[in-house]
Amino acid sequence: MTAGPSASTRLSAQCHAQTSNNPSPTTKNAKMRLINVKTLEMHEFFGNDTPRYAILSHTWGKDEISFQDWQAALELPQLIAACQSTGATSLDAYTILRQRRFDELTTKAGYHKIISFCRLVRQGLDFWDTGPLEWVWADTCCIDKRSSSELSEAINSMFRWYRDSEICVAYLSDVPSNVDHYANDSAFRASKWFTRGWTLQELLAPKKLRFYSSDWVMILDKADKDAASLVSDITNIHIRYLNPSGPYLLPSSPCDVMYTASVSERMSWASARTTTRPEDMAYCLLGIFKIHMPMLYGEGHQAFVRLQEEIIRNSTDQTIFAWGFEMPLGPVGTDGALRGHFSQLLAPSPVWFRNGDQFDVLESDTGPSFHLTNSGLHIPLYLY
Repeated sequence: MTAGPSASTRLSAQCHAQTSNNPSPTTKNAKMRLINVKTLEMHEFFGNDTPRYAILSHTWGKDEISFQDWQAALELPQLIAACQSTGATSLDAYTILRQRRFDELTTKAGYHKIISFCRLVRQGLDFWDTGPLEWVWADTCCIDKRSSSELSEAINSMFRWYRDSEICVAYLSDVPSNVDHYANDSAFRASKWFTRGWTLQELLAPKKLRFYSSDWVMILDKADKDAASLVSDITNIHIRYLNPSGPYLLPSSPCDVMYTASVSERMSWASARTTTRPEDMAYCLLGIFKIHMPMLYGEGHQAFVRLQEEIIRNSTDQTIFAWGFEMPLGPVGTDGALRGHFSQLLAPSPVWFRNGDQFDVLESDTGPSFHLTNSGLHIPLYLY
């Protein structure tokens, strides 16, 4: 492992070898619920039976709508229609209460967000390169979060779901449409979408991603070189991973280019992001490292330690140990370490990898294997 700002060698074939060649850890036959943009009804699909779909990326607000909310909002009009078809002149007390619940649900901002997303896809005005799409997915209402097993399966499948979508719509609720998004003080640059942990994979995984303003006007397309350069400036993610074209083009899908980055560099992309629950700071990175592991809400920051242990089991990239350093590095024993009182082998959180993009895997290093044991880490190292 060596430190240095050089970027010219980071896409080398030697770096490819540092990433596990195992297939994506997500379950290919995971159940996926999609919303029909015409009827608004939900249907379940498995594996290859899943139709083409658009997917939503957004930040959660206070009035999001759940799976149960969406089902209730669809069922109530049918209930009222059934009552009226019997010739009833008035609704019973139960139905009246359901009507009030319906009114409450359909006034939620989260409900209108999903409805607007469905309308956008149904009209298809901005989807000239995808063809008509009839199905959409959104994380708020397409997962039954009452089921821990379904939630775990969905989180482990989420990167693949974004990758396999026809297009990802990134809805920025805090960005107006009629401003200069490239300005240094633009609302686009300051959007909270760029600060959340979950939106990192939603930025990197999709084949196509377009940004939409608060009034659902398309403002930028990640495929555009200037837009990708702007996003790179905001996120500190090299443009090669955002717009893999020109000298960065590889004979693979765009998200595969991401896996040529070292472990520490990928960790650095999450170093300035946050999640509401500490466990999610690890879970939102699973697809970025091709890791599959169970969800254990309640374990707190231990989830990030578990993630690193899984990376070690599936990779020979030693940059996973390159955390807690300021740049540039000074001589041994001088200022440069940020670890302070931390003496553990693995980092407490992605924050400690904020300079991880400065570390490369040695091109001459064939990646000697190392592994965790009950006594610690067993690792062969070169002496220079």
